[in-house]
Amino acid sequence: MIIRYCHIDYHREIAIAAEIKEKGKNKIAGVARILIEPDMETGEFAVAVSDRWQNLGLGTRLTEYVIELAKMKNLKTIVVNTLADNYKMLHMGKKLGFAAGEHEDGMVKLTLELR
Repeated sequence: MIIRYCHIDYHREIAIAAEIKEKGKNKIAGVARILIEPDMETGEFAVAVSDRWQNLGLGTRLTEYVIELAKMKNLKTIVVNTLADNYKMLHMGKKLGFAAGEHEDGMVKLTLELR
């Protein structure tokens, strides 16, 4: 696992961080990451926003950026797996056009078809 984190495959793994400056120091407010499957057609993404920066549109903006990156990589589909009670993620996914499906073990799979 350490090797994987130290030697990133830039063709298949992309991470975006949103930084803010507080009291002269940079701090991460949110991060989004997409991992492209070996078929180079599907990407799985995740997004996380610090509590202080939630409900301000940062998660949506990071997700929109990941969608644009996925389109530039010519992906057909992006997916995210989230807890069924993660209402913020489910709402954001619906707002951005993701379809919800596969409710298993308290998880929901959100899928966005890009082409």
